[in-house]
Amino acid sequence: MTEFVNLSMKLVDWSHMDFKITLPTCTTIQTLTDIIKYHHGSISSIVICENSFEENNELRDAHATLEDFGIRGSSDKSNAPCVVLYYNFKTVESHIDPILMC
Repeated sequence: MTEFVNLSMKLVDWSHMDFKITLPTCTTIQTLTDIIKYHHGSISSIVICENSFEENNELRDAHATLEDFGIRGSSDKSNAPCVVLYYNFKTVESHIDPILMC
């Protein structure tokens, strides 16, 4: 049975770009990285951490799922638990977005 989790995605040092999304726990970190890229445009070197932005909390394996990292959900999508993930990235040097420079 598919389980869902509400992710509260928090950009380190700039809360205006935070967003929330509900995903199945079988979602890979690569898919989550792609979602972040969709929200921000030309970015690279995305780092995602659970609970706090520290190296020991980093979700490094792009092919692993949220569930592989111990993130549990609920089969009731409307009652899915909330998990906070922090992320940061670098802009692609050949493309500097003026919005990101503000």
